[in-house]
Amino acid sequence: MPKRTYLQENYEYSQRRWSEWMYSVLSRRFVIKAGTLAALGGAAALPQLMAACAGGGAQQETSVGAELAEGAFKYSRFPLVEKYNWRLVKWEMTPYYGGEYRDSLIAQLASTWDMLRNSPTSKAGRFWQTLYRLHYGPGQATAGWPVPPMDYEDTDGPVRIEPNAALEMPKKAPDFSWYEVKLKPDLYFHYNPNADTTPEVKAMIEKVGGRNVTADDVKYMYDTFKDPKQSLFADNLEYLDRVEVVDKYTLRFHMVRPVMFFDQVMASSFYYIFPPEHHQGSKQVWDTWPIGTGPFMMQYYKYQGGAESVRHPKYTEIDRGGFRLPYADKLTGSYLADVNVGKAALRSGQVDSWYTTGLEPLQDILNTNPELIIGNIPQDPNVHTLYAINWKNPVWGKSDAGLKMRRALSMSIDRRGLNELILGGAGVPSYATPYDFMGMKAPAFWDELGPYYQHNPAEAKRLMAEAGYPNGYDIELVRALGGGTFALQSTEEALQQQMAASGFRLTFNEKETTVVTGLRNNKEFKDLISGSQDSGYDMEMNIYRLWASPNASRNYGSVDDNILADLAVKQRYELDYERRRDIARQVHQRFLDIIPQLNVLSPHHWNAWHPWFHNTSDNIHSWMCCWGSQQVRQVFLDDRAPSGRGGKRGKETTWGVPYDRQGRKV
Repeated sequence: MPKRTYLQENYEYSQRRWSEWMYSVLSRRFVIKAGTLAALGGAAALPQLMAACAGGGAQQETSVGAELAEGAFKYSRFPLVEKYNWRLVKWEMTPYYGGEYRDSLIAQLASTWDMLRNSPTSKAGRFWQTLYRLHYGPGQATAGWPVPPMDYEDTDGPVRIEPNAALEMPKKAPDFSWYEVKLKPDLYFHYNPNADTTPEVKAMIEKVGGRNVTADDVKYMYDTFKDPKQSLFADNLEYLDRVEVVDKYTLRFHMVRPVMFFDQVMASSFYYIFPPEHHQGSKQVWDTWPIGTGPFMMQYYKYQGGAESVRHPKYTEIDRGGFRLPYADKLTGSYLADVNVGKAALRSGQVDSWYTTGLEPLQDILNTNPELIIGNIPQDPNVHTLYAINWKNPVWGKSDAGLKMRRALSMSIDRRGLNELILGGAGVPSYATPYDFMGMKAPAFWDELGPYYQHNPAEAKRLMAEAGYPNGYDIELVRALGGGTFALQSTEEALQQQMAASGFRLTFNEKETTVVTGLRNNKEFKDLISGSQDSGYDMEMNIYRLWASPNASRNYGSVDDNILADLAVKQRYELDYERRRDIARQVHQRFLDIIPQLNVLSPHHWNAWHPWFHNTSDNIHSWMCCWGSQQVRQVFLDDRAPSGRGGKRGKETTWGVPYDRQGRKV
């Protein structure tokens, strides 16, 4: 019998597990789609749909949202994560050189390239470099890969990082009062005089001229990001006192007070190296074009149009066979207006990889393209349906009545029912502190989050009455005009129905997206507004930014809780990781007790890519499209890619230059 290929093994395993958990339930458990909802009467049909998903009978069927019993799974207690587990994805050790990688996001990433005033997290790794980066490698023992496998679901301690623009891992003072970083001496800014852009941008490309990057450039970058008048990301650098240039390629970062997590901050998808001349020049040029040291140089860009970029010929990374990365010659993409356009592009091979959330899109593309490789992780700590609650409103604020109202609001929601209704069970409860920072191996499940996460309308009514609202409360949600995506709109209409049973009469105040963003940033809303949170590569970037004070940057609800604020400061300056992890658990328990913001759902995250596309996976803290976009340097396309886009097979077993945990090349 001929040896089965990886794809055959993966497909057979997937079908066997799928038959156990899925086929018996799809008759009743389903995902809301636009056509389904319209055919059933629009939002008015939601109560009946929710009742159907709740079960309502003696027989309870297992759904993809059901937790698998101990011993019934190999990798994950979440059925969809078990079926399409990232550990099943094999990495190829023989690279292919050249070809064209078609990116599903590049053409819609940036209306501006100003990384100081707009988040660079989803775009920058293609064109810029941070000093350090998250390690990406095989998720299982792999011949030819000389470092331990990567765990994409559980960091098991501090997030595993490695040098990027830095030459080696930083030297540290014994008390963490300073960090010393050496730059790679062969680090160069882009020089692409043939770029299809304006004369002003071309003049800046000529001015920067592909020059060598020095410690002075990196100092300027950190000094600029540290200035709150220029940067929206200064709060993550409050503990940084000053940056000292030691020599041409060496810097020393001095702390105001010692912190143990600055490695992870330097690796986070915020602090990218840019040429000072670019920032000091015309704002229009700064906004219009990226110039960095990353693996690709921009050739052409039109927001929500098209994008083309070419490999940076002086990118610093060289594989074990002596080939200078990136592997692909070109990185291109076209605007994908919505999910249907994205699915069509994936099906036809117009993009090499694609992601979204929810069970229905996944099933839909696999019905036509069963050969696709799927990687799935249970939760991304940055992706939630969540709402800031305005603590400046006495209804919700720092009082016994406010506490009862927040608890009542949380108990008015059937999160598990929403998960079945909106995501087909392919999600988990949402809460603020990422599970791996608390030492958990997987996200918390529905019955592990205390009484105020349980759906209990009777108790919600009782708490509302005690708070002074026996006849209910008119609650307003500020949201984007049109309600945002269909999934979000469906979620909020379902929330409206659920809350009504407890006495919360939810109405929507719809405004233009830019207006909603301004109201959130200025913390000017009556009751609820859509929120957001970043996890970063360390709990500091999550906990401190949310809870350190009512004025904290991501504390959109002006949460004013002395215990959370005290814990936020303690975790920042604690120098023992296990004690920091214990503080993270305390933050989580306090969150579940006082419900400072309204977290609802967090979807599983899956990514689909074609069999000709290799050597990538999505970590719980970074996806290749976004926080992990620096992965584009290492992906390659074999000769099966359509339209002659594939590369040419290189030297056997020479892929990559991985680093050990100390940053030494191996």
